[in-house]
Amino acid sequence: MCSFCHRERRRTVVLQGWLFTLILALWGVFLLAVPAEAKPQLGEVLVQVGNDHVFASTTLIEGFPRELVEEIHNGFSKDFFFYISLYKRWSFWPDEILAVKTITRRVKYDTLKKTYRVTSTDGDHQETLTFDNFEKLKAWVSRLAQVPVAPTGLLKGGEPYFVRIKGESKTSNIPFFLEYLFFFLPLSDFTTSARQSPVFTLREP
Repeated sequence: MCSFCHRERRRTVVLQGWLFTLILALWGVFLLAVPAEAKPQLGEVLVQVGNDHVFASTTLIEGFPRELVEEIHNGFSKDFFFYISLYKRWSFWPDEILAVKTITRRVKYDTLKKTYRVTSTDGDHQETLTFDNFEKLKAWVSRLAQVPVAPTGLLKGGEPYFVRIKGESKTSNIPFFLEYLFFFLPLSDFTTSARQSPVFTLREP
């Protein structure tokens, strides 16, 4: 009788092992079948040197993941940050930061009017736009077009320079007590890798 019980237990253990392996295999197939959501990233950084300023342009790619969009429609405000830095390149020393600025775009959905309000802040300059189409909102928030980075007076003719940009998104209207209670949770929705422009120079007059 004991020998029979021992065989049955062994058979049960083997069956459980095979079942566990089968579940893992099916789960792996499921993960492979579901396409992974692309991570937010910045496109190419383009620089234009004008008569008075250095201008930079880029595009935030895949900057509206599914969960972020759901949170916007559930009433959470979202801040999109573009951190822009102008560097002078050195051969034997660390690159030198000449100027920095931050562009902030806050997105808020009006659940009654079914519209999206975007407030863009660039230093002391601020503008507010309203969109009734989400795709147009995404396109406007995601695009930086010829943003003035620094005056050309900071540059010297013939010297090498480049612009570096990094993107980030955060929830802006989380109550303070929730931030305090859940301090160990990241408040950032995403942070992109920094993207760097090709090296450029100021033409000699």
